[in-house]
Amino acid sequence: MVLHIVRWVSVQAQQVIAFSKVKQGTIIRGLSSKLLNNNFDYFLGICPDGKPDWVTPVERYYAHVYVGYCQGFTEIPPDIDEEATEIWIIGNQIQTLKANSFNHSSCLTLALSWNELETIEVGAFNTLDSIEGLHLDNNKLASLSPEIFQGLSSLKQLFLHNNNIESVLPEVLRSLQSLTEISLAGNELTTLDARTFEWMLDLNKIWIHENNIQVLPSGIFANLTKLRHLNLRDNELHTLNRDVFPAEKPTWFYLAISGNPLSCNSLLCWLYNCASEGWLSWWGGNQPNCAGLIAWNQMKLICGEEGMKLKMINGLLLWRCQFFSSFSMDNIYIVYERIIVKFAKKWKKYFGNFLVGYT
Repeated sequence: MVLHIVRWVSVQAQQVIAFSKVKQGTIIRGLSSKLLNNNFDYFLGICPDGKPDWVTPVERYYAHVYVGYCQGFTEIPPDIDEEATEIWIIGNQIQTLKANSFNHSSCLTLALSWNELETIEVGAFNTLDSIEGLHLDNNKLASLSPEIFQGLSSLKQLFLHNNNIESVLPEVLRSLQSLTEISLAGNELTTLDARTFEWMLDLNKIWIHENNIQVLPSGIFANLTKLRHLNLRDNELHTLNRDVFPAEKPTWFYLAISGNPLSCNSLLCWLYNCASEGWLSWWGGNQPNCAGLIAWNQMKLICGEEGMKLKMINGLLLWRCQFFSSFSMDNIYIVYERIIVKFAKKWKKYFGNFLVGYT
């Protein structure tokens, strides 16, 4: 079985080097993951059913790289050079990653993306003491054993996106105390334990978008003082409490939260004010979406100066009550259960009797 590589562009030499029929298991010296990423389209062409996604590269240069793209492997090839520092086995049919699959203590990057992985046995990553980047994305993993990542104390990047993971026990990630980036996006998560990221104090980026998360527990990110990128896009969040984050404000922070059915009310004033202060930016420029009739850019009605005029009367919150006495405006604004509802003037007959005596 052979690996057909269309071409490899040498960035350093500015030359195009042609490869054909590179034997399975070949160590291509000097080839780096950065080059693989920059020229992925060339490699993509060798897959019978091309894979449209790509994983975040580790931008360093290493001496030894094993490449095994789209070879129909059903298990890890046994003859990979023990000196390999990067192992890329992508687009194959591996379903089970067995214990002691590797004997590569110098390996810094292991990529098993776009396989058919359903099971990872405890001890599968034994001997990978130096590994810094682990790509397990675009597989069929539904659960993770608590002992699965034990011993990977040097791991900095963990990519588990686009699997079928339904839950992540805190014990699964406990040993990954050097982690700076983790992706759990595109899974089946509905909730996360408050201790999920408790031991990863160096985390800078968390990607948990495109799940079904409804609530984030208090304190889940509270001790992550180095966190600067958080992607919560396209979940089922109705609110986001201030106490999920560290008490001290960072100098800058990128948050993606669009695509959630947020209830834009006074409980989100802290978020609105943080964005107004300038240190919190919306990732990709996409502001939060609101499930009610009020848009995010109207939050100033609640959180700004006018928001201070809210009054509670018999369980009904009225905004600028004096407007209800004359009904001189084209629209009537009622804030009920902390949500502003806008009614055209014709709706006066439904509220007039109720409001008389309270205005």
